[in-house]
Amino acid sequence: MKTIKSGITGILLANTVFNLMAMAFVDETIRQYIIGAMLLGLAIGLAATVYRIEKLPILAKMIIHLSVSYIAFLTVAYQGHWFPFQMDIIVSGTILFMAIFFIIWLVFYTIEKKNVTQINKRLAEKKK
Repeated sequence: MKTIKSGITGILLANTVFNLMAMAFVDETIRQYIIGAMLLGLAIGLAATVYRIEKLPILAKMIIHLSVSYIAFLTVAYQGHWFPFQMDIIVSGTILFMAIFFIIWLVFYTIEKKNVTQINKRLAEKKK
């Protein structure tokens, strides 16, 4: 798992460096796409802080995170002219966004569940 996390971190850092460097050399339209993508990433990351609220059930946390992320996606996509805001395209974009969100959420959930299981196993071994 640590290798996967390191790889993902490396990808994120490389993308950040690429985006920041590209902004100096691309036209205004591409620059706006990059800024929009970075703002969307920021919004999704900040929305993920909901998982720190221990009293909320996991389903409520996921729904809040998904809702805030989806609203941010629609807002950034609209403001950045990412695609025409026609019903069929919005529906397709929504389905794609939800699929990507749930796949990523499931990966993170699986990783965290495995971490909790390992921690509980170590704690049980220490009690013996």
